Amino acid sequence: MKKYFFFILFFSFVFLSACNDSSLDEQPIDEQPTLESLAEEIKESIIFPKTTAENLHLPTTLTLTKATVSLKWQSSNEDAISLNGTIHPGLVAKQTNLKATMTYQGEDLLIDFGFVTVAPWETSFVIAQIKQQIMLPKTTNTDVVLPTSVRVDQTNIPLTWQSSLPAVLSNEGQVFALVNDTSVLLSVLAVVNNTTISFEYGSLTVLALSAEERIAKAKAQISLPSETKTDLILPKNIDGVAINWFSSHPKIFTNKGEWTYQETDTTVALTAVFSYGGLYEEETYLLDILTYTDEERLSKAYDQLSLPSTAEQNLELPIALAYGVTATWLSSHPHIISNAGIVNLNEKENTVTLTATLKSGAKTMEKEFEITTKAISPSEVHFNGHMYTHRINDFILDGTNGLTINNKQVVLTDTSTAGTYESKIINTSPFTILVGSWSAISSTDATVELKVRVRVNGVWSSYLSYSAWGFGRQNAMLNQDGGVASMNADEIMIKNNAQANAFQFQVTLRRNNVTTASPRLWLVGIALTIPNYSFPVDVSGLPNFVDYDVPKLYQHDVPTIGNSICSIASSTMLLLYHGHTFTNPLPHQETAALFRDYGNKIYGNWVFNTVGMSSYGETSYVKKIYSWDELRYHLVHVGPVALSIKGDTGVYKTNGHLIVVRGYEIIGSETYVITNDPNIKGVYYKFPLATFLNFTRNVIYVVE
Repeated sequence: MKKYFFFILFFSFVFLSACNDSSLDEQPIDEQPTLESLAEEIKESIIFPKTTAENLHLPTTLTLTKATVSLKWQSSNEDAISLNGTIHPGLVAKQTNLKATMTYQGEDLLIDFGFVTVAPWETSFVIAQIKQQIMLPKTTNTDVVLPTSVRVDQTNIPLTWQSSLPAVLSNEGQVFALVNDTSVLLSVLAVVNNTTISFEYGSLTVLALSAEERIAKAKAQISLPSETKTDLILPKNIDGVAINWFSSHPKIFTNKGEWTYQETDTTVALTAVFSYGGLYEEETYLLDILTYTDEERLSKAYDQLSLPSTAEQNLELPIALAYGVTATWLSSHPHIISNAGIVNLNEKENTVTLTATLKSGAKTMEKEFEITTKAISPSEVHFNGHMYTHRINDFILDGTNGLTINNKQVVLTDTSTAGTYESKIINTSPFTILVGSWSAISSTDATVELKVRVRVNGVWSSYLSYSAWGFGRQNAMLNQDGGVASMNADEIMIKNNAQANAFQFQVTLRRNNVTTASPRLWLVGIALTIPNYSFPVDVSGLPNFVDYDVPKLYQHDVPTIGNSICSIASSTMLLLYHGHTFTNPLPHQETAALFRDYGNKIYGNWVFNTVGMSSYGETSYVKKIYSWDELRYHLVHVGPVALSIKGDTGVYKTNGHLIVVRGYEIIGSETYVITNDPNIKGVYYKFPLATFLNFTRNVIYVVE
């Protein structure tokens, strides 16, 4: 048993010894590095800042833990960092991508080190660079050129200068020398990369000048031509030296240097008085002020003459042009556009050639204008004047609208109690105010109503009514809003400073029943206020004296309402003149109740007064006139009128009044307007024409 134990123990020892001996035969082997592992070690060894203001170290060989490698560098922007690591800063930050090609045992690998930004120059360095570009003198007594820009780092930098004493040296470099030498500090504002930096450039001494030197310097800067036909700029101050100019012919060439057209050439002496520090010196300059030649006059007048290419209203054809040039006009189709510019529209467009012959001296020049007139529809007519009258022959009636013509008057048909007539659209010159009126016989049971609408910039107002008017009724006018126009008492006024260019009217006759006598209408009148309008009247051959014996009425004779019935008194005087009689010894008291506007509670409604006079069988209407010549012509050929006035008559002042103009008298160079003024005791009064023209409103009551 003991033998077996030792045998087993020996066998186990041998087995274990054999296992330990086999491990002694294995030896360690060194591994070769990969390119990727080398790249990782390089990137851990070389770390660049994101932003740098210093040169970078870019090694070309590098010894690593297990190998030595070579590096070849790449810079995406060598203007920022060169391949040797040198940085190139400037006005703005620069960025580059740094890469290196690593070579190991004949194999290459590109390593990307990322982007590096080169910081821009410090502000102090930028300022130093700017200053290097500027060269200014230390002293001066003449203007200094202050550069408005410099070029740094291939960039244009705008500069603005600031002087500590701009009265001595301006911000633009102009010198105004004082009595003593004066030091001026110059500062600069520079715009760099949209940022303004400021710095002091330094001081500059402006040297003093004597008064004589100053004036001499100022004189040396005066340069005038020997002749001119235009305005000249005459300097008033040069470097603190005051200069006053005096012209020998200020109406031809003013002290301010303004040229004025004249018929002939003129030599003008311009005297300049220079003054500084109590010293005065004069210098005279001779200047030929030239006029225009005939050709130049014609050319300038030709260039200034213009007409519109289209026309829908009368044209103003000037005959006296600038520079003494005259013009005569000739129309190719005078029935469409006359030689005087009167436009007649019809249902089609028409092209007319207007030829202006310009003349200056013996020279002439022609200018042609092709003008197309506007076409109007068959439902429209064109009216050139300022007083439109729609008379009995203008009414076209067939009885279908309840109206007919009987005894030269518009009346209701036998079976009608109402009938309305609507006019065509009447195109006109642009106007701002319209007054409509009519002549008719009416009664308390039979009325006439006029409605008018106007067109403004293509938009029509609503119809505005003068109310249904019947003789003997308490007729009332109401103010109305019609959109682009409004009714104010007796006037239709265009709103918003605009102008209308057409109107249309309706007139309605009514009666209570067919047994009541029909109202009778024979005229509708439309008076227009047209801006910048003239109406030439030939007054040659008119007498020097006209005076109608119009009966006189003093408005204040009527108790209670006497101070309010000037219009009534004037209308009644006209009726008396035309042969009408009244039972009341104060006839204007009788008509006051008949003509009153019970809506506006006034006696001075122009329309109600003329309609009231027509109720006695007269053809009466409101008219706007445009000159004393027009009124004078009317007095001679038609008769006396009532006239609306406002202002200082020389006898009294009024905000609104009516008088009768019964005539005029011309004595030598003086003209007198003969009137019946119901506000003046005695009524009859002659106003000097100059006074009359200051208070007339040029609105009259016409009785034909």
